[in-house]
Amino acid sequence: MNERLLRDPPELSDEALARDARELGIEPAQFQRCVSDPATAQRVRAGMREAEGYGVGGTPIFVVGVRKPGDSTVRGLRMIEGAFPYEVFQTTLDGVIRSRRP
Repeated sequence: MNERLLRDPPELSDEALARDARELGIEPAQFQRCVSDPATAQRVRAGMREAEGYGVGGTPIFVVGVRKPGDSTVRGLRMIEGAFPYEVFQTTLDGVIRSRRP
């Protein structure tokens, strides 16, 4: 379902979501309960607020960062917002690698 939600352009109407769930073998009544549950909306909104706190305003987004060995914290170096070709990622990663060499 995640893959279908991230397609371009996304189909987010109630009918399209129900169709996708059916096609993927998700039990319709269970899917409808999840979609209708206010707790589901609350979790989605909480995730959106958290993402906004990190500067993420939409998808797709990729954060390129570095982490010191043994450290659990990642220092973000660049956010790539949008669907870009491989070359954009390659250039970004090559730059990070060059900057990290002694």
